Amino acid sequence: MKLSHKHLEYFFVLDRHRHYGRAAEALGISQPALSRSVLAAEKRLGVTLFNRSRNRVEPTDAGRRVLQHAREVTLLASELETDLAELEGRAKRKLSVVCGHYPAELTVPRALSALMQEWPDVQVNMEVADWSRGIQMLEQKICELALIELSAASTSVELHRELLNTRQVFAVVRAGHALAKSPQPSLEEVLAWPWACSQIPQRAAQWLGPGPIAAGDFNEASGNFVPKIVASSLSTSLRLVMENDIVGIAPLSVAEPWLENGRLRLVRLNLEWFRLNYGFVRDASHSPSSAVKAFMAHIRTAEEHERVRDAALRARYGMDAW
Repeated sequence: MKLSHKHLEYFFVLDRHRHYGRAAEALGISQPALSRSVLAAEKRLGVTLFNRSRNRVEPTDAGRRVLQHAREVTLLASELETDLAELEGRAKRKLSVVCGHYPAELTVPRALSALMQEWPDVQVNMEVADWSRGIQMLEQKICELALIELSAASTSVELHRELLNTRQVFAVVRAGHALAKSPQPSLEEVLAWPWACSQIPQRAAQWLGPGPIAAGDFNEASGNFVPKIVASSLSTSLRLVMENDIVGIAPLSVAEPWLENGRLRLVRLNLEWFRLNYGFVRDASHSPSSAVKAFMAHIRTAEEHERVRDAALRARYGMDAW
């Protein structure tokens, strides 16, 4: 018996779930069929790949070595198939990506414009959603790339991550809001007002204290902070802030136009830990297409431009002196 791509897939899924029953269900086969296939592969290789217990399956040292090489083989095969399809003109240039709320406002428009100038015939399918939806779309193979919060995890797909942005975000309010007049409000004072923004991941939410509070409440299952007004668009949330006594959360570059015309005011609250943490997330078992590689390159260029702009805005508004 020779090892096939099917066997490699079985190994990947079993390693991911560490349980024969759940792995078999994910593969759509019976548990005995999966067990027979793994045992046959072990016999062929002359090594034990997985140690079995009543509640847990763990790869052996030999199993980890096989998994490592199998991932490399699978990735190379995927790259070869993609390259040959593009060489023969069988694959149209397509970009399927899901973007979080912050990158959708900050760098995606610039990167997409550059991509379309480079490849006028590229077909783009982009969805703006939070990180949980981004992971779901990767798992279901609806998209090839996600540009989302990096703390998101998957239980069914091995993910490759690349950090892009860790810049600080700030609270903003309408002109005339009580918080705009305060020389140095505390976090507790800012949390005493309703917030309008996207969900805040657990890594930052843990600093906001117990809920419920006027700003929102905590999701017990995920640990995320759910604001009083969950806005699917950063620009929409800031427009709500301009007309109401609520607090918005935004990077400086997104809020800048309204800070300049006076409709928004920065709350003088400098929280070093209140930062973005997004980047590229994709299925590690597949090589990105040429369209995705090109888009990623344009995003990196746009992010560098954003870094320079953010530094200039911090200096203009005197953030580091707060």
